[in-house]
This record gives sequence, C-alpha cells and structure tokens, in this order.
Amino acid sequence: MQDTKQFSLDVSADIKALLKLAIVADLAIEMWPSMDLVADALIEELRGSCRSSISPRLIRPGAVWNAGRTAPEGRKARVIHRGYSRYLYYPVYLRKLRRDFDVFHIMDHSYAHLVHVLPPERTVVTCHDIDAFRCLTGESNSSRWGYQFVARRLLSGMRSAAAVICDSYATRDDLLRYRLIAAENIVVIPIGVDRGFNCEEDPEADSGASVLLGPKGLGPEILHVGSTIKRKRIDTLLEVFGRIRNHSTEARLIRVGGAFTPEQENLVDRLSLRRSIVTLPFISKRILAAVYRRADLLLMPSASEGFGLPVVEAMACGTPVVSSDIPALREVGGDASAYCGVSEVNEWVATAIDTLQQEQLHPDEQARRRAQGVSQASRYSWAENARQVSKVYTALARAIDPSSSTRAAAFEDGSHDR
Repeated sequence: MQDTKQFSLDVSADIKALLKLAIVADLAIEMWPSMDLVADALIEELRGSCRSSISPRLIRPGAVWNAGRTAPEGRKARVIHRGYSRYLYYPVYLRKLRRDFDVFHIMDHSYAHLVHVLPPERTVVTCHDIDAFRCLTGESNSSRWGYQFVARRLLSGMRSAAAVICDSYATRDDLLRYRLIAAENIVVIPIGVDRGFNCEEDPEADSGASVLLGPKGLGPEILHVGSTIKRKRIDTLLEVFGRIRNHSTEARLIRVGGAFTPEQENLVDRLSLRRSIVTLPFISKRILAAVYRRADLLLMPSASEGFGLPVVEAMACGTPVVSSDIPALREVGGDASAYCGVSEVNEWVATAIDTLQQEQLHPDEQARRRAQGVSQASRYSWAENARQVSKVYTALARAIDPSSSTRAAAFEDGSHDR
C-alpha cells in the first residue's frame, strides 16, 4: 500500500443537463487494435449504462488525405503521413469541436498533445504505460531530438489535463516514480474484459477458429496475443517455444498480432520453427475468444506492460497463463497466473511444461485453476470501468459550472489500498 494524494470525486449533486462527452480516439490510419478496443468498448458501455446522464460521441477521423490523393507508400512516406496526421491534421480538426462538448477524454496518452488545443480543465487523458516517455527517464538509449521533442510535447499535454486515468497501479507508480505526473491528478481505473471472453461454448466461433487453425493436433497449442514490438520479448517467446517443441514435437505456437520483424524472422529460421508457428490475421472478438478456449497455454513474456489484457482475457476463457514477473502482470493476474523472470528461458520452459502436464494429468487441479482464473478475470469489467470513468466526467463538469455550489473535482489526501 502506498500513500498518495488521489483524485477525489464528489457526485452528490445532479447535473442540470445531459453531459456532452467527446471520446477522442486514435486516428483510424493507426490501425492499433488495442487502442481501438478501449475506445469502442467504453463508448458502447456508456451508451448503455449512462444513457440518461451522458451523451458520448466517438471522435475518430478517417481519411486524412484530400480527395483524389492516394495514401503514401514506403516506410519513410508512411512515417511522414503519420506525423502530419497526428500533429498537424488532428489538432486542427479537433480545435473546431472545442465548443461542442462539455468534457473531452483522450483515450491514448500518445495523443496527449491534443490537450493543447482543447480546454484543459475539461480534458481527461488515459495513460496506458510510460513507453512514450522512457527517453526522458533515462531508461531508453534513444537520445534523438525528435523522440525527446515529441515526448516532452505529450508530457506537457498530460500535465495540463484536469485528470490522468491509469489502467493499473503499476502505471500510476511508474508515473510517480519518475515524477512525470503529480499524484493528485491521477486516478486508477482498470480497463475491462469484453463479455464475449468466457468459458461458454460458441459452435460458430469454434468452427471459425478451426478453419483458421485446422483440427487440434496431438501436441499442445501455445498462444501469444500481442504486437511484436521490442518490449513484448518475442525472442524469449520463440526460444521458450523451441524448447517446448523439443519436449513435445507436435507442439504449435499460435500468434495473434503483428507480423514478425526481420530479426524475429531470422530467429524463427535459426530455431527451425517455421512449420510449427501459425500467425493469424485480424480476427473478431468471438474468434479470438474461441482461440483462447482451445489453447493449452498462454505465454506473456513481456519486459514491461501497462495492464496486460491478454492475461485477463485468457483467464476469462479458462486458459492457463504463464507471464512475466513484472508489476502490471502481477497486478492483473493475481494468484491465478504463474510467473517467471523476464528473459529467464530455463525458468519459462520448466514452468510451461509443468503447467501443461498438470493440466493433462490432474483434472481436479485443472478445474480449480480454471475457476480461480475466471474469478480473477471477473474483477475487470467494462461496466465498472464506465461507472468509474463517468464519475470523473461528472466531477469535471460540475467543477467548472459557475452555477454549482459544489466543487466536485476536489483534491484531498487519501490512502488507497490495492
């Protein structure tokens, strides 16, 4: 338990009119599934549970280029396009909406520069992790002025916002450790797990998964869900899977996420794993849930995470999990996950093989572990996330209402247990 000053919410008074909320999502060209999921899930829940008090609208501009112009080709052109879209086009687009909403919620901290074109006292930013700021903390080797300039611009935007929402206490602790955000501006509200991730059979989705993966083989199916960026430690994943396959030659690795990098492709070939890996394209939530249910084990070897949604999704579907022993994954996985040191390949291999054997040889233990995982996952729901986030919106709206005698967004000392 850590004593900090905490964003406090007083929602005792009624709002006089429907609160107009802008959910500011990543640009559509980003094609970042995790960020799209967070924005879409929240607005769907708000439209259902807060219909009488909050009127949310999703802000996610589509095409950026003018009519008649084609999207850029080549890595350099795409980087320029992305920079133009994020830092020039989106601020101009959003500035025109300043007067249309009571509260703005920027759903991704990597868009926190947008606070500078919005009324900061009515703007909330969700911070999912501190990756974008590591070049300022000394943890990243990158000293290129461009990265630092962008990081400082994002950080100044977050610091200007009325409140910063963190998905986990681990992310909050990182922000406080490096003094990136004042403690009194932070509130921790975990994200949720879609109701479609559960242990119930879904014949149609199961059939769809079988079309993509083929029939279940004799060996275990090891699953990884996530991107292939450096902190996901795909190198560890591949080395661990290679050793598992030596133990069980029919084992398969199923990957849901981005394509391997050239370095990762080379490692796949060096370990002779090409025929044992299946990489799936973008799949629906129903199909993904079916993939979780048929998998024998989820591996999450990340070096850092802000939350670790695949861990909770897997547990909700009854799938055993082995994850890195890092704060965020410890927080969301609780006692329902097994943990290994980051990059400790021998430990990962032993734990994974032991988990697979326990699942196969001890049905009672399997049922106990499954129930424990489902119970842990049930702590994270979009309904609860929307309920807590709506309190933040309401507090900000009341705090700036000159006709209200109640200052809802008060800040006070508080001790908060995890």
